[in-house]
Amino acid sequence: MVYTEAVLLEALRISSVAAVGIPHMALDDARLGDYIIPKGTFLLLAMYDLHNGSHWKDPHLFKPERFLTKDENLIQDEWLMPFGTGRRRCIGEGLARSELFLFLTHLLQNFNLELPIE
Repeated sequence: MVYTEAVLLEALRISSVAAVGIPHMALDDARLGDYIIPKGTFLLLAMYDLHNGSHWKDPHLFKPERFLTKDENLIQDEWLMPFGTGRRRCIGEGLARSELFLFLTHLLQNFNLELPIE
């Protein structure tokens, strides 16, 4: 079951369902690296950054193993935010994750999947 969870995490990482997350506004002046973000600035989370090569090795390859330790335990990576982050994250995240898991396991239990013959 752990590998199935890793497959779902990788599918969520690679799919980028939305281009950007919910807009946020800076409540105070802030500094982010070399940038100064003035109070009142609107900020958007670029969901496509889930493909960022500086964090993910081979970001365009489907590799569920990136979410598994050597002992095959699940890694919860803070860079994976397909449902947003913070107080305004998707309210249906728990339901969506449960449904994805049930859908995938039901599909695998009831059908034989094969690659097409070339």
